[in-house]
Amino acid sequence: MNLTLGKKLGLGFGAILTLMVISAVVAYVKTSAIKESQDHIINLRFPSIAATKDLQRELNQTQSKGRQLVLAGAEPARREAAKKLFDDTWGGIEKDAAKLDELAPKWTLQANRDHLEEIKKQLPVLRAAQESAMSHAALGERDAVVRAGNEFADQATPATEAIKKSLGALADSHEELLQQETVQMNAENRSLNLTMALTTLAGLGIGMSLAFFLIRDISRGVERERLAAEELRQKVDSI
Repeated sequence: MNLTLGKKLGLGFGAILTLMVISAVVAYVKTSAIKESQDHIINLRFPSIAATKDLQRELNQTQSKGRQLVLAGAEPARREAAKKLFDDTWGGIEKDAAKLDELAPKWTLQANRDHLEEIKKQLPVLRAAQESAMSHAALGERDAVVRAGNEFADQATPATEAIKKSLGALADSHEELLQQETVQMNAENRSLNLTMALTTLAGLGIGMSLAFFLIRDISRGVERERLAAEELRQKVDSI
């Protein structure tokens, strides 16, 4: 089918515009997906991991401050100083637990919410065990500190380890999910770059083909006009 120069121009530019539209739509969809992944990582995954690690650190601190309070025995000054540090550490634990509780509804895995519920149930058990040992150490009786220390080790330490186990599972899960989401986001970035490269090359190919055919057609037209002019000149000369 022979096409006029105008139709060829129209088809060529139409194809290029179509590629531009497709490229823009694909880029919009992919960049939206990438932004969603970034927002999810920044606003959910990182804060969840940070709060989990903070809670793990505070648990270690509360055990340390609890032992310090047990060793203070019935000495008022030492008990007061140790009790303040102990209460401050528990304030941090409550803050971290509240942060995790706020983030939990957005988590994708129910298992992680189950881990958090187990942690929240164990925290009061731990504090009760710690405060019981500390109260017994303050009685001032003979060997009260020793007995309270043993009680602390027998009751508070196992409760802490149970919480740490759930916290470890929660932290590991979020770390694994972060790695998966990072891999997925990188794949989306590569896909976007590949799509943009392919559409650019396709547009460049169509543009070059269009230029080639236009130049060829124009050259043929010029040649036909030259031959016609030459033929006309010969006829005029022969008259």
